[in-house]
Amino acid sequence: MIDYIIIGVVAISALIGLFRGFFPELISLLSWIVAIWSGWNFSHVIEPYLAGKIGSPALELWVARGIIFVGVLLVFGLLGQLIALLIKKTGLSGTDRALGLAFGVARGAVILGIAVLFARMIDLDQEPWWQASRVIPYGEGIASTLHSILPEQVSQHLPAVEQADTTAGEPAG
Repeated sequence: MIDYIIIGVVAISALIGLFRGFFPELISLLSWIVAIWSGWNFSHVIEPYLAGKIGSPALELWVARGIIFVGVLLVFGLLGQLIALLIKKTGLSGTDRALGLAFGVARGAVILGIAVLFARMIDLDQEPWWQASRVIPYGEGIASTLHSILPEQVSQHLPAVEQADTTAGEPAG
């Protein structure tokens, strides 16, 4: 059952990539990364304007981060619309959609890897359905790669992930 859910998530991600296209998907991903980074690193620019207006310095910090986050997403959203229009006008939409499909599959795989990282934090990897899965071992391989590239401040809070044997569950012979 879990394998069908995982395959469904990857398939939905792939279809979204196919319909939206590669460049809009790439702009969307970059916008979230830049928005989070900008909100975290430039909240000090907005924070003085909020000083004393909310009542809690911690809340003012998070509101400033939120304002920057939303602002960056809006700017990237406009940029994404412009790029989508240019792609449509140039006739590259078929190539863009095919690349979008590949991007969607890759995104689905990363989602699986992230899900495995979080599932291992709450010991779901000990469950019988986890052990019986034929797809989760691939997710463990992705999770292992993700774990290795995360900053140490993040990865130290996550359980180590051993690369699983992807032949698990296959008959011997």
